[in-house]
Amino acid sequence: MRISPRFCSPVAVAVFLFLAAAVARGGDAVVPGELVVEPPTHECLGFEWDVTGDDNRNATVEVLYRPSAGGEWKKGHPLLRIKGEKTGSDKPAEAYTCGNLFAGSVVDLAPGVGYEVKLAMSDPDGGRAEKTVKARTRAEPRAPKPTRTLHLYPAGFEGAKQELFFNDLKEAYAEVKPGEC
Repeated sequence: MRISPRFCSPVAVAVFLFLAAAVARGGDAVVPGELVVEPPTHECLGFEWDVTGDDNRNATVEVLYRPSAGGEWKKGHPLLRIKGEKTGSDKPAEAYTCGNLFAGSVVDLAPGVGYEVKLAMSDPDGGRAEKTVKARTRAEPRAPKPTRTLHLYPAGFEGAKQELFFNDLKEAYAEVKPGEC
């Protein structure tokens, strides 16, 4: 087979070499996918960021965070690169194979506070993305405020009694309605 000289121009050769290099690299360039913000805890925000490519696993995700009210950005632990690790056991029903993603958490946060988290993905082989998300840690649970107070006095109590009082625990218990403490 003979190739026409017009296809051997320096530009054509450069384009061919560029495309050949891209194919040779295969899936080394990272392509960001869906970012999932996990349900928060009182002191922790968790993230999973799906990717494709990055077959050589050299992409990284740096983490910065700060309260939503503002302030200095703090550096968090980088997200962990995960791809195909197997967990569980040899039994198929108990085995799990991890996806192609980054995962991690911002820890040691204050309960019930909103945060901005900046995630910056980069790969020396190509591919880059940055996302900033807002999330809130869970607040500490609080006991409900009592709707009314029942007073229980021992038999023979002679002092002043506050209203809605009882001398017998069974009588007081019978008076309590659902939802009261």
